[in-house]
Amino acid sequence: MKLDIDNLSWQEYGYINESGKLRPKLNVKIIHGGRFVDVLGLLDSGGDCTIMNAEFAKGLGIDLEKCKEVDIGGIFGSEIKGHLAKVRISLQGFEEEFSIEVRFVEKMRTDIILGQSDIFENFLVVFDRKKRKFYLARK
Repeated sequence: MKLDIDNLSWQEYGYINESGKLRPKLNVKIIHGGRFVDVLGLLDSGGDCTIMNAEFAKGLGIDLEKCKEVDIGGIFGSEIKGHLAKVRISLQGFEEEFSIEVRFVEKMRTDIILGQSDIFENFLVVFDRKKRKFYLARK
């Protein structure tokens, strides 16, 4: 199957410099019930799933004690515990919302890590680190 990438509507984003490290981040709106939070999301091509800082659960009206507890593995084999919840999400430059499952994790250093099962299955992603740009197009 050949993808016709020229006829897609691409959104362009810039890498963000954080302490000398370039990060592909974009604005993300997380919606649950009648509540929402706007966060800065890290696009992670190596992440299997979407992981969010547990601090945002309360603001979204999510009781983590009522959510299924899940193990989240890392590249070094260590596992951490998270709580699974369904939310809606919209990405900067795209009006449409779609549902994803988020694993809420305590003490994360970033707001949200956008992983493959949610973002890469719904969008085509192109990284151009040399130009400090990355691009998304809805599939």
